[in-house]
Amino acid sequence: MSHAPLTPSAAERWLACPGSHLAEAAAPPAGSSEFADFGTAAHVLFAKALRFDLPADIVTTDPLVLRPLALALDAARQILGSQPFLVETRLPAIAGLPAIWGTADVVGFSPEGPVDKIIDLKFGEGIVVEADTPQLGIYGLLGARCYGVADNGVTVWVIQPRCDHPDGLARPHHYSRADLDRLEAKLREAAAEALASDAPRQAGPWCRWCRAAAVCPVRQAAPDAVPSPLSAWFRPMPRWLAVARS
Repeated sequence: MSHAPLTPSAAERWLACPGSHLAEAAAPPAGSSEFADFGTAAHVLFAKALRFDLPADIVTTDPLVLRPLALALDAARQILGSQPFLVETRLPAIAGLPAIWGTADVVGFSPEGPVDKIIDLKFGEGIVVEADTPQLGIYGLLGARCYGVADNGVTVWVIQPRCDHPDGLARPHHYSRADLDRLEAKLREAAAEALASDAPRQAGPWCRWCRAAAVCPVRQAAPDAVPSPLSAWFRPMPRWLAVARS
């Protein structure tokens, strides 16, 4: 699968550290991981079940996937209701901003036609993802510019069934039309900075997923900038797994 030069999934990093874009481009390519492969497989099942209106137990029998996938599908169907939607939809770049495009898990359309919902599935369990992340904002903007946007804007949703959150597994964030305009202006400025040869670097939590982190002098000079990862041995059992085992 091809990715945008300034991919939405890494937007938190290149917005905070513009220099990371060219630094990563010069770094060796990263191999896949079992966690990434697991998430990719879950997304395929999620898309198939939504596209063909299938229950989770028809698309998988894996006990580690079945329960959270069923919860994710229930949440997505409640969010969408009877409105039309597309799954795994390529959202093209905006004119004059060719480096940013992406693929949305679900794009929902209002009765009048324009997009009014974006849904993003996160199948990880170790790191909580909030709905107001730059990635979902970019999907909302790209969807709005591609299909038009409802009068009251677009609501982006993150569905994260394997990670407990006080607000539940499905969490929204709303963007008005004015919010989308402001986001576009911010992205245009950020993209120009990230593509510049002298783009500055800034160490922070985003370094954890940067391929250039091991050779980055700014990262090495700030050893405490990246929080230690959670240990899988001491993470509490998610509620969905406790329910599944009861």
